[in-house]
Amino acid sequence: MEKEVLNISIDELYEIENLSVRARNVCKYNLLYDINSILIHYWEYGDFLKLRNCGQKSNKEIIKICEKYEKLTQKPEAKKYEEIQTNTFFVRIESLTTRQKQIINF
Repeated sequence: MEKEVLNISIDELYEIENLSVRARNVCKYNLLYDINSILIHYWEYGDFLKLRNCGQKSNKEIIKICEKYEKLTQKPEAKKYEEIQTNTFFVRIESLTTRQKQIINF
């Protein structure tokens, strides 16, 4: 069950939870593509206000979803948490376009 929960994409959350378009776009723009990456951000920062284009309303909406799905999964131990963060980082890099990768490597 836990693996299934962590694999829910932002587009599926949009459908399942009636997520607003703005909240979905905030997540997508900031590379939070699934509930796993959203929960990791939430556990690390406690909110989403520092993300670009995220206001109070979107922040509350995303936090509400985090609180719901947080109950269905466990926060990983510190060592495992770092491993998940590293994997998420590589997923974010892989999602970049070729041009974006070239700019970073320049």
